[in-house]
Amino acid sequence: MLDIVKRIKYIEEKLDALNQKVYAFERDYQRDLNEINEKLNKVNEELSFLKKELNELRKRIDALIIRLKFFATKDEVKMIQRYLEYFTPLGFVTENELKRVLEKYVTKEELNKIIKEIKQIINNASVVQEEEE
Repeated sequence: MLDIVKRIKYIEEKLDALNQKVYAFERDYQRDLNEINEKLNKVNEELSFLKKELNELRKRIDALIIRLKFFATKDEVKMIQRYLEYFTPLGFVTENELKRVLEKYVTKEELNKIIKEIKQIINNASVVQEEEE
């Protein structure tokens, strides 16, 4: 009988040791699970933040694309450059400069007539240009 009691006590000790190991395993498992859940929550937060940033970047890119439609193309810039080279503003004469020069060579009546004709030519040219556009 003593032998049976020893065996039971030995089995109980083994069972207690196993229970302690199971308890430690469950505790460690729960701790690890909590850490994993915290890390997953952080990853989800970062992912959410990155999605918001990506959407903001998409909006900005779309706005830039819309703005780009209003920019001049390379060919248009070259055309404008050619027009500017063709119409050098420094070569133009102001109305007052023209009057001063003409006053030296023509009478007041002739000067007024010439100025009137020049203004008419300019007006006609601007009307033609507006029709072309």
